[in-house]
Amino acid sequence: MMTDFELGKSTKLQTIAIRVKDRDKAISFYRDILGFDLKREENELAIFGFKGTDGEVIWLEESPRANDHFGEIKKMQRIRLSVASLEELAAICKKAKTQEATFEESVFEGNQIAVVLADPEENRIEVFYEGPQESSLPQTLEALIEVAPSELGMLSNQARFNQVHLNVSDVAKERSFLEQLGLTTKATDGFLHLNEDDFQIGLVEGQGGTIDLPTHEVLGLDFLKITINQEDLLTLEAHLTANQQEFFIDKKKHLLTTYDAIGIEWWFIVNK
Repeated sequence: MMTDFELGKSTKLQTIAIRVKDRDKAISFYRDILGFDLKREENELAIFGFKGTDGEVIWLEESPRANDHFGEIKKMQRIRLSVASLEELAAICKKAKTQEATFEESVFEGNQIAVVLADPEENRIEVFYEGPQESSLPQTLEALIEVAPSELGMLSNQARFNQVHLNVSDVAKERSFLEQLGLTTKATDGFLHLNEDDFQIGLVEGQGGTIDLPTHEVLGLDFLKITINQEDLLTLEAHLTANQQEFFIDKKKHLLTTYDAIGIEWWFIVNK
């Protein structure tokens, strides 16, 4: 069901939350290989951002009693981390090789390079770099690692998660849900876009694994936190009510949460 409802321009992805069994191993991957800054640890949470900024980009939530389903299909097919420079991508790949992380795929195509790494619990992170048109880039993983700087620093704050691919058993149902949230489909690429933000959702049809299991019982992608202004939050509340979509909103009207067709929770929180 198409809808003409769209989210406002201030709406942006803020945080991705991933449920993990072994937080220490996950911290090592996201900090020591990808280069995120570990801001703090609170109870079961490890909270990451970029060095020198306050934003919270990733939450790792330790859930030792959740079922791992390793080797099976996950709700998240992969998530894309776009980096600002070839050197950043090369540094990540060099650290990944040194620490014997799993390389799942690498694609070298024109002015674009995409390298897919698996974290210790098989969550797939696509590290992506797009150079200027007609730029001359390395064409193999070995050649890419050779251009890594000698000092392998942390991620710059220009890096961002800008794409997530979800495995779903009913593509039409998930697409309808996302359109109800105000995401829009562009015919040019087939992705669902979070208004004018460059965050995109891709849907991949799949069956089995953890796709249709309750999210709190399994490891992997847990929720997406999105910032929104007060006016747009109230508009979203009215829109979901009119379309009989279940949701929770707090008494102060600062937080609205709802679940999609595969049990991923979507948080909309008023930006301050």
